[in-house]
Amino acid sequence: MVYTFTANNGTKVDVPEDHINPFSMDDVGYCIECGCDHYGVEPDARKYTCEYCEKDAVYGAEELMLQMMFNVK
Repeated sequence: MVYTFTANNGTKVDVPEDHINPFSMDDVGYCIECGCDHYGVEPDARKYTCEYCEKDAVYGAEELMLQMMFNVK
């Protein structure tokens, strides 16, 4: 299963299910402004600074799910 969300700049982002699984070793976050992914981000991260667009808009994948940001494909 793949989860998707649309970043504020219009980019559609696909998030694999294993990035949301609490047993995964991949700690991945996503920028809700530009849609880029960031590795090494805690699952409950909120408003971390994006390396690319420099906005405080990176959230952990699990946090995005809790905020109901995803659509299911």
